[in-house]
Amino acid sequence: SMSVDLAHNWKVPLISIFDNPLNEEYKFLFGFYPFYHNRIDYHEKRMLSNANAIIAYSPAVKDYIIKKAGISHIPFYHIAFTDFKRMGLKKYEREYVLIRFAYIGSFFNWHKLEDLIDAFEQIHLRGHEFELYLVGNGPDFDKIKAIIDGLSWKNKIKMTGILDGAELEQLLANMHVGIVSNALWFQGPVKLFQYSAAQLCIISKKTPTILSLFKNAEGYLFFESLPELVSTIDYLLLNKDKIREYGKKTQNFVAENYNEKNYLAFFQNIFSYL
Repeated sequence: SMSVDLAHNWKVPLISIFDNPLNEEYKFLFGFYPFYHNRIDYHEKRMLSNANAIIAYSPAVKDYIIKKAGISHIPFYHIAFTDFKRMGLKKYEREYVLIRFAYIGSFFNWHKLEDLIDAFEQIHLRGHEFELYLVGNGPDFDKIKAIIDGLSWKNKIKMTGILDGAELEQLLANMHVGIVSNALWFQGPVKLFQYSAAQLCIISKKTPTILSLFKNAEGYLFFESLPELVSTIDYLLLNKDKIREYGKKTQNFVAENYNEKNYLAFFQNIFSYL
């Protein structure tokens, strides 16, 4: 909570951006709270209760903060942040014959990549042709690779390792569907904006924060269970024209709602209040 002291010493307003509840994230990842969780709670509450404004990704995050810290008197603002360097917003004329699906991100157990592979195994058994690209690295990389190496249909899965810059842009130019295999309830994954900007149809785990960010948009298909994920993939492969249609809609949505002009207006609104 050093920001509280700095704001006090500099005599400036404090805007707190609540990215994630650290203790809850730690418990989700490791199954228990960290031994210093009381200290985290203290500093988290001190930072939030001394803020002049709080930015949270969703109403669900706001509700958590109010319940945890009891600070409903402080004005809340909702937005998720993206990386404009990863949002080219190019118009692509792709061929929609062999459909390519992309997962981009870290390889941690909570991303549930094993479930993703299980879903595509069912899709394979239904006779569909496709390619699945797993882009990134992480603690579970070798584990996932070993699983894939044991599959009779492993030629349909490509593990690229980490890609960025021009290499990643070139890969996205050849993809059709972006996948968010899992997300925690408070997260607004940057990859959702990245997929959208690349004109991809999107399949995403349904969470309250993701729904609040994209609930009014077309082209985003949400699932809660493995059977729902399989059904969604199956639907798209049987209706390839929808993939093209949805990809254009996701790109238009982020171009209109998550651009530099809108972010500037968002912060100007906060500054004018302060």
